[in-house]
Amino acid sequence: MICFTYIPSIITIILPFTSEWNFKEVSAFTYLEHPTYNLTIYEPIIGFYNIYSFQFIAATFLLIFGAYAVPTISGLLTHRVINLINANQSMSPKTKEQSKTLAYGLGCQTFLPVVCYIPLPTLYIISQMFKVEVLLTELYTRDERNSVFRLPSSVFRLPSSVFRLPSSVFRLPSS
Repeated sequence: MICFTYIPSIITIILPFTSEWNFKEVSAFTYLEHPTYNLTIYEPIIGFYNIYSFQFIAATFLLIFGAYAVPTISGLLTHRVINLINANQSMSPKTKEQSKTLAYGLGCQTFLPVVCYIPLPTLYIISQMFKVEVLLTELYTRDERNSVFRLPSSVFRLPSSVFRLPSSVFRLPSS
C-alpha cells in the first residue's frame, strides 16, 4: 500500500519534461516578481513557463496528494497494526504493550511532518489559488535557520532513542 504513494512522485518528476521550456522567460519573470531578492545564487533559474498548463496544475495537485496521502495511509496502516496486535492471542501482555508502544512511536514519527511541513505548502497553495498574500509563508521560507524547519530533525531523534530494539541495546560480547 505504501508503494502506491511513490507513483505521484514519479509522475511529478516526469511531468516537467513534457511541458514547454523557455528558461529565459522564466528567469525574466522570476526577477520581475521578486525585484528585491538577490537571485543570482539560484541561476540558472528553471521552472514551468506556463503556470496554467496541464503539467503545472497536475504536478501541483500530485504534490498536494503526496503531502496529505502519505501520512494518512501511514496512519491507517499504523491503526491496522495496533488492531492486529490487540487481536493476537499468542502474544503475552508485556509483548503486546511493547509492540503497541513501538507502533505508537512510529505513528508519532509519521505524523510529525504533518505538523511541520504541510501547513506551509497549504498556505502557499491558498495564496496562489485565491491571489492573496500570506505573510506567514514569507516568514517561514525566508530564513533557513528557522526553528520550524529544524523541529523534525530534533524531534525524530526522540522516538529513535526511546523505541530502540532491545537487541541493539544489549549486545553480546564478540569472542
